[in-house]
Amino acid sequence: MFKVYVGGLYLESPSKDAGAILAADQAKAIRMHFLRDLTKAQLVEALRAGFEANAKDKSGQKAAFDKMLALIPDVKEGDTLTFTYLPAKGTTLQVGNKELTVFEGKGLGDAVFSIFLGPKPPSEDLQKGMLGM
Repeated sequence: MFKVYVGGLYLESPSKDAGAILAADQAKAIRMHFLRDLTKAQLVEALRAGFEANAKDKSGQKAAFDKMLALIPDVKEGDTLTFTYLPAKGTTLQVGNKELTVFEGKGLGDAVFSIFLGPKPPSEDLQKGMLGM
């Protein structure tokens, strides 16, 4: 097993409670820093699997999630992807320093953050690290 990326969770109010973080209507971000190259297909497949395993409102957020996935590029070692939720703005996808899109409302943010903080994260170690445990 080898590491593909490292992830960081940034919160307005620190918490170790994944459920509380997902429920809170506060500013939050997850940044993925890639340690190796990945194709768009590899990244989309992994995010889609996390969405299917963790998102509570799959049907209500699937169309927006698919639109977000369509914007994800191939990534190279050293690249970053950032998912940010801001209460008055919605959820943004940023590649490097470039904001690609904004999705209004909290639902997509909840679905995206649940990929990493839900009951079946990509890695329990990653989730524990993000939660500071």
